[in-house]
Amino acid sequence: MGSINYQLQQRKQQTFRESLRNDQGWDEEVFLRPTSFAGEQPYAACHKLPGTIEGSEGERICEHCSRDFQWGRQLPNTKYIAFYPDDEGGDFPLMGWSLSLRERPEFTGSPCLVTKLNETDMSELLGYPAQWKYLANHIPRYDCELCPAKQTCQDKPDVVEGPATFNCLARHSHGTALLGFLKADVDNLGKLSIFGLKRHEGMQYDTIS
Repeated sequence: MGSINYQLQQRKQQTFRESLRNDQGWDEEVFLRPTSFAGEQPYAACHKLPGTIEGSEGERICEHCSRDFQWGRQLPNTKYIAFYPDDEGGDFPLMGWSLSLRERPEFTGSPCLVTKLNETDMSELLGYPAQWKYLANHIPRYDCELCPAKQTCQDKPDVVEGPATFNCLARHSHGTALLGFLKADVDNLGKLSIFGLKRHEGMQYDTIS
């Protein structure tokens, strides 16, 4: 029984093993994605791929960053993710597969899996291979009518609704319109979150806050 449990845990930790290996070992071709710069310069934001797509402000951005922009705008409103076993079934290709982001259970073609986000009632997905999953997809949104700088703003977004930009967030700050962030590397952060901090032997645990 112990051996079976060990093998089950090992398989759980290697979910995509069959996609990355073959009978001879690692399938190295799977790790390589064909990319041709064809005289283009790397996109200034990622420095990884050529800028082949014209952005909203006339600059040339890479295909993957352009896709990230589209996902970022759609994910906050997404209730369903439909996966397809080919490049053409969904709206976004993804390593030989594809997916579509939907607010309503309306799908093209025959998805091989539909994931419903943040709700467990699956009644409207009868007939589809489906699952539910909790996913944090809330982000701040801009509202130009409530913005304290709406009269003087020079960079209003070109879409009616979408994620708040860094400038939008800064303008809602108290005092000077600035935006700051803190990034910290904390050893054993997971353990601290669960058990807290112990000052001396015999004393109660404090929370991380």
